[in-house]
Amino acid sequence: MTTIGLATRRSGLGLGPVRMAQLIVCEVAAAVAFLSWMFPTPTPYIVSGVALLVVITVVVLSIRGLGYTLLMSLRNYKLRRGYEATIEGVGALSALAPGLRIVGVVERDTEYGVAFDGTGWFTGIALRHDDPTSPGGLDAGSLGVITSVLNDPGAAVSGIQLVNHLVPAPSAEVAPQSPCTRSYVELLGDDPVVSHQMTWLAVRLDIPTAARTAAARGGRSIGARRAVAAMTMRVAKRLTDAGVKHRILGPDSLRVALTHSVSGESVSAAMVQQAGERWDLWRLGMLAQVNFGVEGRISDIDKLRRLWISMAVLSTSFVTIATTFHPPEDTRGEGVWLRSMLRVAYDEELNADVPTELEDAAAQCGVRVWRCNGRQASATYASAPTGGAFPR
Repeated sequence: MTTIGLATRRSGLGLGPVRMAQLIVCEVAAAVAFLSWMFPTPTPYIVSGVALLVVITVVVLSIRGLGYTLLMSLRNYKLRRGYEATIEGVGALSALAPGLRIVGVVERDTEYGVAFDGTGWFTGIALRHDDPTSPGGLDAGSLGVITSVLNDPGAAVSGIQLVNHLVPAPSAEVAPQSPCTRSYVELLGDDPVVSHQMTWLAVRLDIPTAARTAAARGGRSIGARRAVAAMTMRVAKRLTDAGVKHRILGPDSLRVALTHSVSGESVSAAMVQQAGERWDLWRLGMLAQVNFGVEGRISDIDKLRRLWISMAVLSTSFVTIATTFHPPEDTRGEGVWLRSMLRVAYDEELNADVPTELEDAAAQCGVRVWRCNGRQASATYASAPTGGAFPR
């Protein structure tokens, strides 16, 4: 079996990209401090001290990782104290991304559902998978298509996300001591069987990338929608050439896929009326959803396949494995890089130990994970077939 080396990157400490706004702020602060010495004391000392504080703040917030951590700590102060923001009377998808807009774009007689969430545009492709005992999309054909598209210098794409959504059998809603559950356990032993599995590909075009490619297709948001639809068409053609069965998602189908990914088929309409975020989980009705990121390096794709098998036997309502592939950062890059996210949905009253079970399963597969505390709501959205981006 052919294996593919896959690496996740967590940026080390250092200065991130310096933006024009940061330079302007530092220059203005230096100019004001210089001019303040034309005034009598103690004005120059006060103004110079304030200017120095501004420059230090800009530098600290520019340090890769540190500035982000400080901002996230401020954002989640209320959450860490047990505050729970509850959204009443909205659907699951609207609770996570209230500004999400989905429209239809027709290219060569095919309608593409194109969504915009404030940070970019994305489309969806449903992959048809015939083997319920193995993860869809992690075969050599699908991975080969993804890497070939991203390594193409002419590809205008920010990322391609592979989302595998599965419902274990029997479902966690069935009582553990019920005859149905006991029969499943006796029959299957340690072999995973899922009652339902969906696999999606999401093609994403972020705003910075769209600014360089949309002009050739009419400019502005119309050009961006056409650009991401054209890239999806290219991906679909390569899937066909590789023998991977698939279906392009129109606007209605894309919305259904997104809703299904964040709520699951076991959540009734009444349960969706309440959605809330805690520091350590995202709650939708009676279901708690916990997201994990994968850190370090997955040196062999078989580790991800083994993790899928381990997650399939957890006592959950559904589980999700989302892997976002990004193009090389420059022409001298080492190739495609990725970010993986894991999500488990479960009823806390039935089994509150599911997150710990997932961490143990990942450790047994040689995969190190970290819990997305403080960003569980946005991580839930990012692990849906959205291209792996966090909403605004």
